[in-house]
Amino acid sequence: AVVSTQSTGHQHLKTMSSSSSSSFTEPNSHNRKRDDPKKVVSEDPPGALPLHKLAPGRETVDPYTRHKEIMNSYITYYGKQLKSNTAEKTDYDILKEEYRFIREPEDDNEDSWEKRMAKSYYDKLFKEYCIADLSRYQTGEVGLRWRTEQEVFVGKGHFICGAKGCQNRDNLWSYELNFAYIEKGEQKNALVKLRVCDEH
Repeated sequence: AVVSTQSTGHQHLKTMSSSSSSSFTEPNSHNRKRDDPKKVVSEDPPGALPLHKLAPGRETVDPYTRHKEIMNSYITYYGKQLKSNTAEKTDYDILKEEYRFIREPEDDNEDSWEKRMAKSYYDKLFKEYCIADLSRYQTGEVGLRWRTEQEVFVGKGHFICGAKGCQNRDNLWSYELNFAYIEKGEQKNALVKLRVCDEH
């Protein structure tokens, strides 16, 4: 700020300090602390590894290993717990639990999305001929399942041998047999059709 004053008959300019005479005061300026450029304050807990850095000598690890190390540091020093995925079930896990070779009305009494998904999958299967897993037939163990839409299209289990992994189209034999199986600890029986080649 510049003001005019009279001194010994001559006019001169006098500069006044804006900090001492200015009527403008910066809000909360008396509470503000000036940053010291020579001092860096870290808010990380003592010993914590910054989330964007790795320990010396670990800069060249692959991205997934780097991710795990950063997450371990996050859990160790910040006291966080990540949700475990080990208890989470996939759709395949649920289908294995809810699947039934022959579904009965009581299997769908409970209205849950797991049972509805299993029922929807079951309804898409074709239940005229079976596909057989004969890898352990010498010990009396045979696995059967119904055919999928794609298998029906290509003739698997009907015009192609119904044994899993076999593509033989010649000398096919048809069988109608009583399939005895254990499902969810319960002994069950079902009359099924199977077409396999003479090699099985």
